Amino acid sequence: MATVTLTNPDLNIDAVSSTTITAGQAVYIKSDGELALADANATSYGAKPCVGFAFTDAVDGDVITVATRGFVEGLSSLTVGQVVYLSATAGAVTSTVPVGSAYNYQQVVGFATSATKMVISVDLPGTEA
Repeated sequence: MATVTLTNPDLNIDAVSSTTITAGQAVYIKSDGELALADANATSYGAKPCVGFAFTDAVDGDVITVATRGFVEGLSSLTVGQVVYLSATAGAVTSTVPVGSAYNYQQVVGFATSATKMVISVDLPGTEA
C-alpha cells in the first residue's frame, strides 16, 4: 500500500486496534468495541462496514484515531469526481463498483478529488450485490 496521509480530520473516533492496521486503511468497529479492517467481502451482509480511516499505524492493543471526515491521500487508480467504494480487499478502497459473488455489499466511503486523493464520506452499506 502507498504511503497514506490523512489531512483535515473533522470528526475522530479513538479505539483499540485488534490487529495490525496501516494509516489510511478502512476500519470497522467490532462487537467488542475494538477496530479491525473493514471488508466488503465479509462473511455476512454488512458484517464489516467501514466507519472511517486509520489516522496512524497500529498493532493489536494500540489505541488509534479513526477519521470519519477529511481526506485520504496516497491512494492510486482513483477516477476524479467518481465515487469510491469499500473493497473486497480488507482495509482497501476501489473506484470500481463492487458487483458479483465476491462481494456481500456495496458501501460508498468517499469521492475522488484526484487519482491519489479522496474526501471521506462514509455511507451505510448498500444492498447485497
